[in-house]
Amino acid sequence: MNPPSGWTWSPSSASVISFKYINQEKGTTILLTTHDISDVQKLCERVLIIDHGKILFDGKLAKLLADFGGKRFLSVEFAEHYPDIHLQDADVVKIDGNQVVFSFERKAISASKLINRLSANYRISDLEVQNQPIEDTIRQIYEGQLLYNHPYDTEDPAS
Repeated sequence: MNPPSGWTWSPSSASVISFKYINQEKGTTILLTTHDISDVQKLCERVLIIDHGKILFDGKLAKLLADFGGKRFLSVEFAEHYPDIHLQDADVVKIDGNQVVFSFERKAISASKLINRLSANYRISDLEVQNQPIEDTIRQIYEGQLLYNHPYDTEDPAS
């Protein structure tokens, strides 16, 4: 089924709310094809990644992100200016005054350990931890061909 002519995708639209209801309450599978993966993240638990007709991944979105979306960001606002900020197991991505953004790999170290290290050496006003945007994860999968010729177990479609 194709969307009606003139229908604009919006994760808060009545149609999408209806899709979620039908899926959750009636147990009906809805197949949504899109390149706008951020909206899919709000709606779907299970995803398929298909390239040139080949299924590269069929499983839980959470598993895909855990396996391939390992980069996280720690944004820190320091209480004062520090000319040389170093944080083991993290890279500085951006410095803007007292605001510094670090990137780190989820599998290498936890955010809480990094925050503890920072707190032991610097005065912090505020901080925020963010996951890598899902669009970046999907782009890395395709550009790096991370799922091609990969013995990736797909989940049972019935699950």
